[in-house]
Amino acid sequence: MGLNKFMYTGYNVSRDCGYCRSGEPTEHFGLLSKELKCDAYQKLVDRGWRRSGHYLYKPNLRTSCCRLYTIRLNADEFQISKVQKKALKKWAKLVTGKPLTQIPTENGIAYLKNAFKQIEGYKDETHSYTVTVESDEYTDEKFELFKKYQTSVHHESEEEVTKKGFERFLCSSPLIKDVNSNKKCGSFHQMYRINGTLVAVGVLDLLPHAVSSVYLFYDPEFSSYSLGRISACREILLAAEENYNFYYMGYYIHKCKKMRYKGDYSPSYLLNPETNSWMPINYFTELWENGAPDYLTFEDVGESKELSPKKLGSLPKVSDTDEEEPPSVYERCLPGILNEDVAKYLLQKNYITIGESTLPVKGVLQLFPRLEKLYIEANATLGKDVGKDYTLLFSQ
Repeated sequence: MGLNKFMYTGYNVSRDCGYCRSGEPTEHFGLLSKELKCDAYQKLVDRGWRRSGHYLYKPNLRTSCCRLYTIRLNADEFQISKVQKKALKKWAKLVTGKPLTQIPTENGIAYLKNAFKQIEGYKDETHSYTVTVESDEYTDEKFELFKKYQTSVHHESEEEVTKKGFERFLCSSPLIKDVNSNKKCGSFHQMYRINGTLVAVGVLDLLPHAVSSVYLFYDPEFSSYSLGRISACREILLAAEENYNFYYMGYYIHKCKKMRYKGDYSPSYLLNPETNSWMPINYFTELWENGAPDYLTFEDVGESKELSPKKLGSLPKVSDTDEEEPPSVYERCLPGILNEDVAKYLLQKNYITIGESTLPVKGVLQLFPRLEKLYIEANATLGKDVGKDYTLLFSQ
């Protein structure tokens, strides 16, 4: 039947923010995905979703500690900065032993093409350097590099860094690789090797119109070479050369220093959370720099009209210990979801999978009326397109 396959997990209120560790709660709606088409995940990312392994989540920007705004870059219009050029020159000198030969251009992609042409494929009697896009499957070589990175850079103990955790986080994806596409679609690893030794891995989701960066890990011995900038520039070039058009860097958090660097890649856009439309990042940052609230959204107006922030009232805090059952996405005003009538209408398009049998959910709602709430919330957060093309999995 070719349906996207999810398991319902629902609305979640956590005890602590995973980004700033403030002790303040965060809220999101989540689903576990067993199988997910690449074009469906593209649509979800463009509605503020993100994945960690097989877990998909849409954060509630209105109520969470850190406000996670989806950020993307128009790769074809990339404007390279002095800091990014400096990183490329330093990396080129390390790899080739020679200064980077520059070309007179203001075009960022032309600059990247010239730089990486000199750096990649470099080989002499004693040195070589390659960058390849490969399968995201587990290997011991990748895991050993990941463990070295996590213990050195993120100060985790060796006991905390397990093969199972690494495989679940970065080598296990629900995305179905589309072998019929004219470009790679699915989850992949971009492998950076010096003299045959793996020094960095960029974990990527390649989608119909996006190169989406999932994670980067590298040998800490190269920490002084700004590999985050090198890999971002390489991924931007991939997006431009292979006609993915856009480069997605996950979430931008203006008040979080370790996440604000994403705005240094220009021209970047943030997803307007209430309307699911893309807006230049400076529309938001200029207001934040002048004291605007952390949660900021704009009315959905035409380009000819003046944009003004939309004013929204605050919501009371909830605790995962105070509620007998999780609140609904409507009670918590999750931004950018379908209204309840539209979400309910989509019930006629929904399926349920019990064991090996997949059936229209409308036929079983009379027997299991509590399912209706689950499907309405899933429809509301998934949106019209994905909301009519999925099944929820249940055990017998």
